[in-house]
Amino acid sequence: MSNVDLDVKVLMVQQEREARDIQELKESISKILSALVDRNEIPEWLTLEQAVKLKGGSALNTVKNNIWLRPGAINPQLHRYCGGRLVYNRDEVVLPWLRVTDENLRDYLTHTCGISSIPAELEAKLRKAEMRIGVENA
Repeated sequence: MSNVDLDVKVLMVQQEREARDIQELKESISKILSALVDRNEIPEWLTLEQAVKLKGGSALNTVKNNIWLRPGAINPQLHRYCGGRLVYNRDEVVLPWLRVTDENLRDYLTHTCGISSIPAELEAKLRKAEMRIGVENA
């Protein structure tokens, strides 16, 4: 077996470990979120600011300025107004949205939010993100 073959094998093993670690982290996050919901530490209705803070990793201004990145995107059935403020239901909207990444944004928009037609500008951004993720996973 050549050094190149060994290097490839080592990289494959590392990738498998990292994939397992990521899956374990996702499961841990889901368990933590479920525990918080069970203990009523996450309110039933959340503002955009609260949802973004809970999600982490996203800048509030980015989410505010891009409706496609918000919980429920542009689907009016997935948000309400409470005291004049836009709010999202924890169980129906926010918890599924917390699991959305660049990698699965298209599926979230089409399946969860019911968006049938993605605008060209967003389509280009989604393709760019998918290409970047494809390169990282290669």
